[in-house]
Amino acid sequence: MDTATEEPGRRVTTLELFFDLVFVFTLTQLTVLLAADLSFATAGRVALIFVVLFWMYGAYAYLTNQVPPDRPSRRLLLMLGMAAFLVCALAIPRVFDDTGVVFGLGFLLVVIVHTALYTRSHGWDSVWYGVPNALAALLVTAAGLVDGLPADGLWVLALLLQFVTPFVAEHGPGRRDGRTAATLRVQLGTLDPAHFVERHGLLLIVAFGESVISIGVGIGDLPAVRSWRSRSPSPCGGRTSCATRRAPRPRSGRRRRSSAGGRR
Repeated sequence: MDTATEEPGRRVTTLELFFDLVFVFTLTQLTVLLAADLSFATAGRVALIFVVLFWMYGAYAYLTNQVPPDRPSRRLLLMLGMAAFLVCALAIPRVFDDTGVVFGLGFLLVVIVHTALYTRSHGWDSVWYGVPNALAALLVTAAGLVDGLPADGLWVLALLLQFVTPFVAEHGPGRRDGRTAATLRVQLGTLDPAHFVERHGLLLIVAFGESVISIGVGIGDLPAVRSWRSRSPSPCGGRTSCATRRAPRPRSGRRRRSSAGGRR
């Protein structure tokens, strides 16, 4: 009796885990933006940025599931995408003030790297998955040039463009190699479930870890904690630190000379 043996799923690589670490830092920067202005308007803007960023993270998770970084060229491109996410993260705290264009250009680089990796493995037909994402990145960049409701409208329009990406890719212009939209969808839709589940599980662990670190650092800066530290007893006794205790005074040179003269 023959028994079918299942091949083990591909494991998440160290580079992919490092990519997730950078992406989680990008998400934690959203809390900095929200803490600067606790309002419903800012919360809505933070939600917009989160969805736009997470859409591209999902695209990268989908990409590395099908195109593993197992050769130098793929690793270099993935590291470039990682650097682009880092640029976005550094620009988030003031993205609606004076760093919106920087965020948009970093996000455009994220999209370009993703599209380049896809076209290297699946051919030029898959470039239509990147065209709407690139247009969305350009809208985000344009949002950095305006303020108020026009900027919010550009962000919403960019999000809508991302959502219609699969439809545009499947029903877009004709394909060079004659593949139908259904054939291309099947080819791009083949996933390794074990890798996909492990990737998102590790993302949650990294997110929880960075959240704990951020909470610990934030609590340490609270005025109540600072006051408690200043009132806590010192190991040297009392409420004074060891550095503030006075050292014994050295004997004066006059007493030394007088005692020396008496011995003579």
